[in-house]
Amino acid sequence: MNQIINPAALSSPHILILQASTTLQPPHLLPPYQPYSFAILSALNFLINHLSGQYSDFTSQIAGNVTSQALCSSCFHHDTHQILHNIVDLNLDIKPTDVQSDHCEVTITWDDCHKTVFSNSWLREYFPGAADNAMTGEQDIYRTLWQGNYFNMPSFELVDLQNDRPTLKKLLQTLHEYGVALIGGVDTSSEAHANVARLVAGGIQSTFYHPEVCVASPGLDIADTAYTNLAIPLHTDASYFSPPCRGMTLQITERSGNGGRTVISDGFYALERLRLSQPEYFQLLCDTSITAHYLDDERDIRNCEPVVKMNSNTKQVERLRFNPFDRATITNLPYEDMLEFYKAYQALAKEIYDDEKAFKILLKPDQMVVYDNWRILHARESFTGHRVLKCTYLRHDDWMSQMRKIGGLRV
Repeated sequence: MNQIINPAALSSPHILILQASTTLQPPHLLPPYQPYSFAILSALNFLINHLSGQYSDFTSQIAGNVTSQALCSSCFHHDTHQILHNIVDLNLDIKPTDVQSDHCEVTITWDDCHKTVFSNSWLREYFPGAADNAMTGEQDIYRTLWQGNYFNMPSFELVDLQNDRPTLKKLLQTLHEYGVALIGGVDTSSEAHANVARLVAGGIQSTFYHPEVCVASPGLDIADTAYTNLAIPLHTDASYFSPPCRGMTLQITERSGNGGRTVISDGFYALERLRLSQPEYFQLLCDTSITAHYLDDERDIRNCEPVVKMNSNTKQVERLRFNPFDRATITNLPYEDMLEFYKAYQALAKEIYDDEKAFKILLKPDQMVVYDNWRILHARESFTGHRVLKCTYLRHDDWMSQMRKIGGLRV
């Protein structure tokens, strides 16, 4: 579910809550102090009904979970969190012979004498009939969509992130909600920049630009406009990688001359406006893959994917991949479909390049921007003089791990 900052409604709190794609009550939102919450009662009801023969397919659903949730060491390795049972040997006709429950757990005895114990917290999260909430994006903190002239970038101090775990948790939750945050008090050295990136995202994605911290300044021999003083319009980075990097950090460690403001924009806000105003174009961008490339004397890197990737469980937008400047020649579309694609792509570009939607900031040397590259577009105004940018690419898997383990999010 998304929330959207609504510029047409300026009364506090400036939030319009959009309808969810499902009517199912997210189980993690149920009060934790209710030992028999709706989710647990639903699970028990399924169990009881199955014992009376009313649900013929429920046994297979529970049986598939037995091997991963049972406390039995013959089925599950508790040190590695891996299933030990071979899926080929899984008996889909297994039936429960007894169900016992208390305020903490449910114990099922099966007709092969195996016993499975489900905690109430597990049943609350994974009750039968619900999707896997650990992977569906039904998390406690929803995304808030924003546009620049109604947005104040959330900010944190590095010393607080280093010394206070709840503050780091709050930063990660903020990155999930808004897609971007500002960190102050960061030293200008590449080593310090890398350490902050690892603190936030868990790991750095090595690329041909640099194993850790990329340093971009005019005159360096890299075939990319980031290494010039030209203006760079809004885009997502690394669209030619598979997958594109999940997160990025940006820091301007040296500056002289004029210009060079950093520009940030919420791509999901632009997509939502397109979906509401021209749904046929939105769908076309979900269904059509285009190729992005990086070319130089040594490399030919390409990736062909849709502009918009939807989450297969939630049916919500998962990733925006928008960089017209790295777009390769389109050869995979029939001629008769080409014009409609360009109309859709141009319609999205008009939403993205609306100047009122962008947030602009002249970064100080000790300020670092960290953001979700699957959602947030970034740009740079042209500049004169000297300007040194340091940045890192952040791996998707590490980013998501931090969100779950430290941020406490169900993503």
